[in-house]
Amino acid sequence: MGCSLHKLDVQQGNVITPEVLAQLHVGMSQERVRFLLGSPPITDPFHANRWDYTYTYREKDKQTETSHLILYFDAEGVLSAIDKSGYTPPKERSGKIE
Repeated sequence: MGCSLHKLDVQQGNVITPEVLAQLHVGMSQERVRFLLGSPPITDPFHANRWDYTYTYREKDKQTETSHLILYFDAEGVLSAIDKSGYTPPKERSGKIE
């Protein structure tokens, strides 16, 4: 009898739906952004005013989905720019967004 290795689907990072992203706007405080999106999974001590939100969904051994949202804050902690160029909305799986 042979052994088989069962690999699980892996989801990492913050899932940001288009509905949540629509609530994000320039002028929001860091506290409000954190409440809306959660804590950023990537923090860079050299760029404290930049928050990166990444998301990866890997099905078995192949990467199937990635998304990257970058937020910039001014010196007072107010959201000053939103870079959506790497953002991809999460796909719906089994009737729910993952």
